[in-house]
Amino acid sequence: MLDKYKKLSILLTPKELRTAILLLPVLFGLAAVETAGVFVFMPFLAVAANPDLTVHSPLIAALFRFSGADNHQEFMLRLAAGVFLLYMFISTYRALAHYALYRFINMRRSSIAKRLLANYLHQPYQFFLGRHSAAITKSVLTDVDYVTSNVLKPLGNMIAYGLVALAIIALLFSVHPVAALMMGGGIGGIYALVYLSAHTLLGNVGRERQKANQGRFKTLTELVGGIKEIKLRGLEDSYLDRFISASRTYSNRQAVADSISNLPRILLELLAMAALFGVAIYLVMEDDDFTKTIPLLGLYAVAGYRLIPALHQVYRAATTLQVASAPLEAICRDLLLAGKAGAARGEQRLFPAERISINGLGFRYAKAKQDALREVTLDISANTTVALVGGTGAGKTTLVDLLLGLLPPTRGEIRVDGVLLDKATLPAWQSAIGYVPQQIFLSDTSIAENIALGLKPEEIDMAALEQAARAANIHDFIVQELADGYRTKVGERGVRLSGGQIQRIGIARALYRDPAVLVMDEATSALDTVTEQAVIAAIRAMKGSKTVILVAHRLSTAMLADTIVVMRNGEIAGTGDFSTLAAENEVFGELVRAGQIANPEQTVEGS
Repeated sequence: MLDKYKKLSILLTPKELRTAILLLPVLFGLAAVETAGVFVFMPFLAVAANPDLTVHSPLIAALFRFSGADNHQEFMLRLAAGVFLLYMFISTYRALAHYALYRFINMRRSSIAKRLLANYLHQPYQFFLGRHSAAITKSVLTDVDYVTSNVLKPLGNMIAYGLVALAIIALLFSVHPVAALMMGGGIGGIYALVYLSAHTLLGNVGRERQKANQGRFKTLTELVGGIKEIKLRGLEDSYLDRFISASRTYSNRQAVADSISNLPRILLELLAMAALFGVAIYLVMEDDDFTKTIPLLGLYAVAGYRLIPALHQVYRAATTLQVASAPLEAICRDLLLAGKAGAARGEQRLFPAERISINGLGFRYAKAKQDALREVTLDISANTTVALVGGTGAGKTTLVDLLLGLLPPTRGEIRVDGVLLDKATLPAWQSAIGYVPQQIFLSDTSIAENIALGLKPEEIDMAALEQAARAANIHDFIVQELADGYRTKVGERGVRLSGGQIQRIGIARALYRDPAVLVMDEATSALDTVTEQAVIAAIRAMKGSKTVILVAHRLSTAMLADTIVVMRNGEIAGTGDFSTLAAENEVFGELVRAGQIANPEQTVEGS
């Protein structure tokens, strides 16, 4: 249990911890007013049972004189009104204290989610290669909500109601220690017994619930992402069964946790009556003067009415914390991930004026048994076009990711005009790059916002936007065939657009910021022949003004290059122009014969 409290230093920032400490006086005040609300019934019932106290008790006599009452009945009415006003104050204070506590707790939902997402975003690209997207989504949204509601809120309740329970028990002990021991020992004992018995079970239930929840998110993510193939292959029932299985396990484990949390309260309905009768019998046997017994019985009845809910809140908090161990552990672990924000993106961009030099570059993915790249050395002259070709697994995309600065080299280095690419220089280098990936990411916003990704509508330079769209051969389609033009919403993941249209929007996005280096990772693979030729013409028009690096599967793309780099098994197997490689390079010849690079005559005819 103490380990969970230590995790507060991870969940909360130092400033938030200080704010939490400032809430303690408010919670002590809550305990004080709740105890006053219990105690006030004792003198009220004492006066009701024995009117002579207005004469014989100095405190009651002073209160009688202060009230201005003329007789016992009038005094009781005014005393009752005073008790009612006190309870109005107690209720108001309770509401304000709860608001202060729960506002602090619920605002942590936002701050923890922000810190967690920021920590994810500051992880290296390779982190995302090994983490399922559903796990990240679940952590930021579901797990943060769960930890807020089932760790911070129960912990706040445990402190608040624990103080109330301790204050009431202290009051009972000060009035009658033996009776207080009978009531407090019985009620507290049953809570402790149930909690200790179920402690291990609750931890297991929490871990199983967490695993089932991960299964729910994973299934839904895969279902939405692959809906076309799922419907085509008739796999709806298969995915539905997977979701139902995980959902049933999740619901079952939650039901077990809720049942254990409520078990003591059911038993206490019986125990409370037994304890009250036991205290009553004990007090009567101890003193048969009912004028003394009635106030004590009233005190213990009201104390029980307030004490049982307070203890139950403490118990529920303890059980909920135990069930929440798994998501709490996951959130704290990810908040502690080593990561920091990269250098700020300024105005400066690292444009290659002479060359991009790759020297002895090597890379191995985490948990891989062999290198994905080995001793890659290559010079790319500025303002030339280079095509990377090779079969599947040759290392083309890995080399591109290293050039983009998304992956850090295991060995070797990359220099731009002699400037080493490292953490300090990467932002300026990445600001100079336009990138077109194999799969274009589109957000459910307008075409203009997708091309100028990351900018608000009012920040978009429409002249630059249209220029980029024309270069990508998508402008005419946007303005002539879409009613809202550049304001047209693309739909989730671009469902309202064809594959070729999505690809051209991606190319326009890469060109929008007028990059010095354009990197295209098989970016024309989804285009039809006519559209591909238009894009190729646009790329050809850039020759001499931009450094273009292409990952090519089609000859039509490779033919654009001043230099073709042939890759195989993570190594460079040859460099040169098409004619030289076709005649002299065995690996390139195999690619052409295998159809992985198309027939040159077909491309020439189609260009």
